[in-house]
Amino acid sequence: MRVPVSVVGHPAVTFVLIRVAFLLGTALALVWVLPSTTAVLAFDAYDPITDYVFGAFAQWDSDWYLGIAENGYTEQSAAFFPLYPALVYALGWVIGSNLVAGVIISLAGAAVAAWAMVEIARPLIGERAARDSMLLLALYPTAFVFTSAYSEGLFLAFATTSVLAAQRGHPWIAGLLAGCAVGTRSMGLALIPALVVLLWPKTRLQIPRLAPVILLPLMGLAAVALTFDLALDDSLAFAHAQKYWDRDPSLLGRLGGVYETLRALPDSLHRLTSLPRRVGTS
Repeated sequence: MRVPVSVVGHPAVTFVLIRVAFLLGTALALVWVLPSTTAVLAFDAYDPITDYVFGAFAQWDSDWYLGIAENGYTEQSAAFFPLYPALVYALGWVIGSNLVAGVIISLAGAAVAAWAMVEIARPLIGERAARDSMLLLALYPTAFVFTSAYSEGLFLAFATTSVLAAQRGHPWIAGLLAGCAVGTRSMGLALIPALVVLLWPKTRLQIPRLAPVILLPLMGLAAVALTFDLALDDSLAFAHAQKYWDRDPSLLGRLGGVYETLRALPDSLHRLTSLPRRVGTS
């Protein structure tokens, strides 16, 4: 059966083909390298072949996400928000492998995000540049997270589709997707001001249309707090867990970074004005 060119050229399909090619190439490299070392793959799929393919990038934070999906939360793992490991657990129960489920969810989410990025960019910068944005996403050095058990692919899917929904004038859909983004990563709260700008009312009578994109993401955060309250009897466990990661969260939340930047501005300007006129000794 011949696959239509329009399908092959779809941004999501192109993205998946690129990332799967990288995944398979990495798996082949592991087949070559691992047998000659003492290193082992941390997680299993179904058999040696699928172990190499789906476990190619099962490193670092993948251990935490898969550990949550398999064993639930601890005080330290509460730093990772619950929606992604919950979906991994659900799909893993169906297909028999949390590792495979994690990779599938990440790749599928990133593919949706690639499509949404092109849809967002097309009316702003044109068809060709919009597709280039998808290629940049697919080829970015850290894009390996889209074929591993990381939450970035799922988060990016919710974030981009939320922006796309707001761009097209659908506040309830945008707010719901933003709420899911918050349930995946705390950074989802940063979507609120962006969505408010995109949906800014032209008249006072349209002000209520901003409510969904403000309240639904906050409800997403409330759902996260409820999850941790049920799991660890601590609704703020995600904040308290930061002490295990050598982090000192600001009382201002995400705005703390703005404050720290402004506080460091005088010293930064002084360093710039103190640079030597030329580099070298001659």
